[in-house]
Amino acid sequence: MSSVHEDADGVTVCSGALEPLRARWVVAADGAASTLRALSGTPFRGRTYAGTWQLADLRVEDPSLDPARVHMVGGPRGLLVVLPMHLGGWARVVLHLPDGPAPGASDTPAALPAEAAARARPAGRRFPRGRAAPRS
Repeated sequence: MSSVHEDADGVTVCSGALEPLRARWVVAADGAASTLRALSGTPFRGRTYAGTWQLADLRVEDPSLDPARVHMVGGPRGLLVVLPMHLGGWARVVLHLPDGPAPGASDTPAALPAEAAARARPAGRRFPRGRAAPRS
């Protein structure tokens, strides 16, 4: 995003890579370092903390997980949350890495299952065994 222009009828958001987008309103919901918030001149009111969040929708293939429950594993290496979506085995997997990704680790959705499994292993859990694939 390179610019945001507001007028009486709405907002125009511009990016160097895409055509301008026109909307009635736009929401800055991309964290403390929000590009949209900075472009609009809106200050951040709150606190920040170090760490990286990764999120992916994955098909979870672990029969030990109850698909009707939220699963969480936390510890000094991070927080792993598996939220069932009730869509044929799909779950939203959220991983908080307080120290950022491991050196050399990929931050792509395809790398999330391996990173999550490595973070969950000390707690004795095996999940999520899954594969990253876009939902259609």
